[in-house]
Amino acid sequence: MELRDLIGVPYKLHGRDLNGLDCYGLTQLAVKILTGITMPDIDTFETKYIKLEKAEKNAIIVFDKGAHCGVYLGYGNFIHCDKNGVNIAQLNNWQCRVSGYYKVCNN
Repeated sequence: MELRDLIGVPYKLHGRDLNGLDCYGLTQLAVKILTGITMPDIDTFETKYIKLEKAEKNAIIVFDKGAHCGVYLGYGNFIHCDKNGVNIAQLNNWQCRVSGYYKVCNN
């Protein structure tokens, strides 16, 4: 499975599977797909803050001080889940809301 396979999965509050996801569930699933790491919960896994200019494809993007998150795809795009379900958005439309970029640590 690849991240693009998740496009169109519907939004479901606290959703953690392909029947429905919220932004945290999508991020957990994306990290599992990309790294094999199973995150127990979005706020309990270990990450390393990275600067915007160092942000690479697959970095976790946190918005609005943790109220929303997604995964950077590169080329100015990120995947996230909002009320419309899993979709790809342009980062330039969200840049003012970015709180930080993070890399998942495998410890």
